Amino acid sequence: MKQRFKQHKVLASAAAVVTALAMQALTPSTARAASGPGFDDPNNWPQYHRSYNAWRFSPLNQVNKANVKKLKVAWIHQPGNITHGLQATPIVIDGVMYTISADNNVWAINAATGKTIWHYTAKLDPVVKEVFYASASRGVTVGRGKVFVGTLDGRFIALDQKTGKELWSTPLTNMRTEYGALFSAPPQLAGNVLFGGTTGGDQPIIGKIFAVNADTGERVWTFEIPKDDPKSWPGESRKKGGGSAWMPGTYDPRTDTIYIGTSNAAPDYYRDERKGDNLYTATVLALDPKTGKVKWYRQEVPNDSWDFDSAYEALLIPHNGKDVVGPPQQERFRLRDGQGQRQARKRLAIRGERQLDHRHRPEDRRDQGSELP
Repeated sequence: MKQRFKQHKVLASAAAVVTALAMQALTPSTARAASGPGFDDPNNWPQYHRSYNAWRFSPLNQVNKANVKKLKVAWIHQPGNITHGLQATPIVIDGVMYTISADNNVWAINAATGKTIWHYTAKLDPVVKEVFYASASRGVTVGRGKVFVGTLDGRFIALDQKTGKELWSTPLTNMRTEYGALFSAPPQLAGNVLFGGTTGGDQPIIGKIFAVNADTGERVWTFEIPKDDPKSWPGESRKKGGGSAWMPGTYDPRTDTIYIGTSNAAPDYYRDERKGDNLYTATVLALDPKTGKVKWYRQEVPNDSWDFDSAYEALLIPHNGKDVVGPPQQERFRLRDGQGQRQARKRLAIRGERQLDHRHRPEDRRDQGSELP
């Protein structure tokens, strides 16, 4: 029994490391002969998706099929508490790695040596211990000389990029009345606006997307995801309609537009108390970063009763001479142009259950077992 426990601790410690991999006898890093979004600034990973088009693609080609076998561990960084594991996408800028571990512990690390430059521990409200989504975080955002964090107790925080000193902290949700409305993903920058949504889409709350001034922390706007519309939310259903935007959004500086997806409505899997289309849950939103106003939207799953969500990343993709938004969800892939017009579509069939047509509205007939084309 003791031996098994000891082995478990060793395995847990191994799972808790951030590992850098080094090459033996390699030339300096080079990039593919291309430029533009996705290829710019190849030696850094400056934001959650690396580039504003959200491709999560690195053009570096130093590591390839011929030399990958030469990879070896260069250093190991152990952040301590590993509850829920390490889920962050590290940000790397000019040789410094910025990352976050359990319970909002933020780290600046020398990417060449693994040595800690600074470490910040958030002083969290004890209410976080009562919340289902406690401990885990998907990363930080770096910009404007700051490191930005969305916390487990419902705040946006800004730290000095060089020292880790807290510069401002803005409470955005009340965890005692908005149960589960915390930030598990890093808020994103849209110019001088810092924006992001919370978890809690399944909870009896009104899900929100928040925006603050990135330099001062002052609140700029709040977008309520359940639309104030009795046709969409009959009776009192909106007040507990859930909906959230718990994944990082995408900001396109060319059109000055935020693209962000939202989750299913609440109560999950049970629609009898919310028989409208439940806007703007399960929706791709295009928002004005200065005002939070809707530029356009596309609801993927009206009256979502299957927990499909649309809280995914929004990729910006060139398609037939246009820039389109291509959010991948479940087993389908959608394309929209800048005004939300559908460019391509697929039918999603739910085997043995109700079928969804191309607008993803439930039909009353049973599916015959057709496959996704």
